Amino acid sequence: MQQSIHQENQKKIKRGKLAGAALGAAGLILFILALATSAGSFTPLALLGLAMAAAGVALFLVKWKAEKAYAKYLEQEANRPKSAAEKLAQQQAEAVEAAELHKDLQDIATAKKSHVGLGALGAAIGCLLGALIWSCIMGEGYITVFGGIIMILLSFGGYKLFSWNMGTDGMAVSAGMCALMLPFATYGGFIWYLRNNLTFSGYRSLSFAEKWQQTWGMLREYEIMGDFF
Repeated sequence: MQQSIHQENQKKIKRGKLAGAALGAAGLILFILALATSAGSFTPLALLGLAMAAAGVALFLVKWKAEKAYAKYLEQEANRPKSAAEKLAQQQAEAVEAAELHKDLQDIATAKKSHVGLGALGAAIGCLLGALIWSCIMGEGYITVFGGIIMILLSFGGYKLFSWNMGTDGMAVSAGMCALMLPFATYGGFIWYLRNNLTFSGYRSLSFAEKWQQTWGMLREYEIMGDFF
């Protein structure tokens, strides 16, 4: 019974590593294609590819570390002499229902305290991906609550992936990260929208950094800064 649980958990870790490698490869390909099709200029699509590659590498490293730790845990358990009480407990554990096969990895390992630092990193990566989705939607001329929902869910998911446990601290950090990222995501979407819809020459040929500065100047010149915020 326990052997089957361990095998199932090892498969979950391997699937996570594979997903991270696939996401990283897809992001790298998207980044290269975006640079190739935009004459080397750094576009929002290139930023999306870079963020996907970073998230994929981070996921792969987290799962790789978990795989090493789990293998060490299994080795220690196999070599540790068991008392009579532990042998009895093992026999009782073998009689549990098959549903226990689906028990989560963090339920088998020792309870881990939420690591706020790593969780904040995961929340930042997830929030960045959500911000890019928000910018893409706004760049097409739409403002929808679903963009915000996607951003907060990705932020929560990134925190839990890196920190194992969410908790009140995790919810606060993830929500705060989204609140900080939202103005930048909205501004990026505004730039994207102007790039797709402005008809006068010059703006589309500017680099992303130049678009960032010029759009800020336009907001100030036409006194619509307050409306934007």
